[in-house]
Amino acid sequence: MPNWKSRIGLAVILLAFMAIALLIRLIPALFIKDSGFLYTLDTDTWFTLRQVEVMVNHFPQYDWFDPMTAFPTGKVIDWGPLFPFITAALCLITGATTHSAIIYVSSFVAPLMAALMVPVSYFLGKTIWDRKTGIVAAGLISVVSLAYFSLTTFGLVIHHIGELLFSSLFFLVYLYYLTSVKCSISDIKKIKPLLVPVAFASLAGVLYFLALLTSTTTLLVLAVIAIFTFVQQIVDHLSGRPSEDLLILNVVFLSVTTVLLVLFGFKQTGTSVTSYTIGLVYVNLLLIAETIVLYGVSTLFQGKIKLYLVALGALAVAGIAVILIYPPLQAISQQGMTLLFGSSNFSIGVLNTAPLTLALAWDYFNVALILAAGGFLVLLYHSAKTRKPAWILLLVWSAFMLLLTVKYQRFAYFSTVTIVLLSAICITEPFTWKKTDGTAVSFGALISLLFPSKEQGNRPSDKSPRSSKTTKPGKGKNPSRNPQQYTDDLKVFCLGTVVMLAVVLFFVSAYNDANLALTNPNREIPADWINTVNWLGNATPSPGVDYYQQYDASTYTYPPEAYGVLASWDAGNWITFFSHRIPITNPFQDHLSGSTGAYAFYLSENETAADTLLQGLGGRYVITDSSLAVDEFSSLALWVNNSVDVSPYMTRFTVQGGNGGLSSAYLYDDAYFRTMVVRLQNFDGSLQVPGTVNYIRYRIQQDPASGGVARVLVGEQPLDLTQPDNSSPIIPENGSVPPDGVYANAFSGLPNSTLSNVPALNHFRLVHESPDDATVQMVQGSVPVTLPGIKYVKIFEYVKGARIPGEGIIEIPLRTNTGRTFVYTQESQNGTFIVPYSTSENPYDVQATGPYHIDGTNQYINVTEDDVLNGATVG
Repeated sequence: MPNWKSRIGLAVILLAFMAIALLIRLIPALFIKDSGFLYTLDTDTWFTLRQVEVMVNHFPQYDWFDPMTAFPTGKVIDWGPLFPFITAALCLITGATTHSAIIYVSSFVAPLMAALMVPVSYFLGKTIWDRKTGIVAAGLISVVSLAYFSLTTFGLVIHHIGELLFSSLFFLVYLYYLTSVKCSISDIKKIKPLLVPVAFASLAGVLYFLALLTSTTTLLVLAVIAIFTFVQQIVDHLSGRPSEDLLILNVVFLSVTTVLLVLFGFKQTGTSVTSYTIGLVYVNLLLIAETIVLYGVSTLFQGKIKLYLVALGALAVAGIAVILIYPPLQAISQQGMTLLFGSSNFSIGVLNTAPLTLALAWDYFNVALILAAGGFLVLLYHSAKTRKPAWILLLVWSAFMLLLTVKYQRFAYFSTVTIVLLSAICITEPFTWKKTDGTAVSFGALISLLFPSKEQGNRPSDKSPRSSKTTKPGKGKNPSRNPQQYTDDLKVFCLGTVVMLAVVLFFVSAYNDANLALTNPNREIPADWINTVNWLGNATPSPGVDYYQQYDASTYTYPPEAYGVLASWDAGNWITFFSHRIPITNPFQDHLSGSTGAYAFYLSENETAADTLLQGLGGRYVITDSSLAVDEFSSLALWVNNSVDVSPYMTRFTVQGGNGGLSSAYLYDDAYFRTMVVRLQNFDGSLQVPGTVNYIRYRIQQDPASGGVARVLVGEQPLDLTQPDNSSPIIPENGSVPPDGVYANAFSGLPNSTLSNVPALNHFRLVHESPDDATVQMVQGSVPVTLPGIKYVKIFEYVKGARIPGEGIIEIPLRTNTGRTFVYTQESQNGTFIVPYSTSENPYDVQATGPYHIDGTNQYINVTEDDVLNGATVG
């Protein structure tokens, strides 16, 4: 076994941990099929690959404006170019220039960066604490945490690991400066003493700049430094210690970053700190000003604590006033406050913006939560005794990231480094303790405590003056032990506990990681969606935008033939990358929310209003799937109305089981079946008439658990709406309270069984459907139900529709690309049918198998493709 105290031994240990970190992340590569790559479900991966693909073809081009998403405006890109640059460079070095090869090679970047985090964590632990802590941190970062692991596995091509790597490197250099570099203001007149401090501070500035080029999210680093600077300056003043080191460090590293940002150039106007604007420079200057002013106040009031504290209060008031008066600073502060203390209205629609629950935190970090808490207490204890700046920085860094992660679970990967460092401190701390005889607490002492020999058990203590006496009866104490020995045993017990927890943490985390990696096939883009986006790219007309060309946001206009594709927001990047078509909304949530957004179209109950919405968004094709129409239908209301209330579309009933327990059941109301997403996905846009539904009798009472209203089911029976049934009277809630308190109404238990006549859609025709029948989960936790004849994903085209004079019902038989047959039917309005399907020259695989027929007549009408596209009158 290599000696870990030697350089070679240390290198072997770190390489072993790097191998573990890499290999466990490469497990998903075992599931690659004929495509040559993984269809990773993650949405951001495919937009990153879009950027990489452009770079590989036109290196080092980076598109700050992308017209291939967010139609009809295009998208100004806020992501940094560094991660795509590194990925594209690796592709070019390895000769990966084809579509599948680019995806395959790019999939290695995140695992490789995760392996590099092992030595970075070692040096962080060593710099902050000691060598043993560094080794433990290196081992833990290879498997902890599940949140971090899930973003760094093979197939994930996203910049989060780049954020973590470069921000950690920044903190490493910053901490090394605090622990090992000394300089003074008096050295400014001399060049040589400043070379090392300025070199390390400049390196910190370069690394922070690289972190920013990965993503502006790393601006959080400056929030940590700003808080630390404020705290450390006060600690230094109260300790009578100058803060010259910190002054030089902050001024130099922020100045270097500022110069690099100016040379890099500002890619957007305004002062947004989430984009590459001059706002990032303002933040740097604010922190420089904070450092200089705090240092000046400390110097001015040295030894005058009361005046110093008064001056700090006055500075705080003045600083707030300046921020409120100066518009650019006001805008920046509002952005910061919104991020740190605001709330996300759409945390249900976008799960990673939701708060972190205790259960989820345990899933992510498991035993590390306990060890990190212990490490924080150890660090706090030692910091109170010896106010080392590096320890104070780690305390601030850890607390800040914990609070931010509790508010937004998406930052759990950012918290991984601090949790690992605190856990490592907790694990190694007992090894530094001494027993009363001066010997170190060790494994040998632990073994002796757990398995004492006979000699140890019978030998009296040499140190006890009462060792020759016996204990009085009834006292129940070991006569050979004294308080110091109990303290020694407690120290040994703590050592055993943290070692046991460390072993459990490592192996449980490794097991959880491997288990997640082995279930990779369950986290790939569904085959039906792959079928859909591939068809979309091959069978629809080009939007007239060059996928690889670079465009300027200030001058670009779409060509006349350009159009948008409306689909669920999480499919937007798939449409861009695989189809080379332009989605209207995307995972950035462009054009998604509000009364004129994409989801308002899906929720609309009026086709005319829906048509207006779609035309305003420039949409030509609409994609629906069973998830949007059933499983995730409740999220539509959130994006449209900023509310989770789905009562207009579904009603929740409380059902009492035979064992006395209560359960919930959701049934569909009439409004649900009138929404565009349901009429398209479940009914193919055809006229629907009701059949047999559920006749529900129920009482309304207070729910003691929630304090709200509960509808308690009294009785249920089938109701055939095609037949008059006077024995099933409707007693709606909007009338007076029934004498017996029992209401009654018709509800549907299936998403494709309507409660009333639903008119046909006049302007939408099915052009493609995926091969598999939809399987839906109508209530969370319920057993999935397959809907025969309803395919998982469907594509509809918006057309003007041909006009056919007539009265009554018109119908046309159709066969889809999957071989499914159905009859599109429509009821006339004002003596006219507006029909979306052509009977000849149809370019799609969904074809009419006969002419239109007006029911009850001998009228058969043929409609050409031009008639449908131009809105011509036929017959």
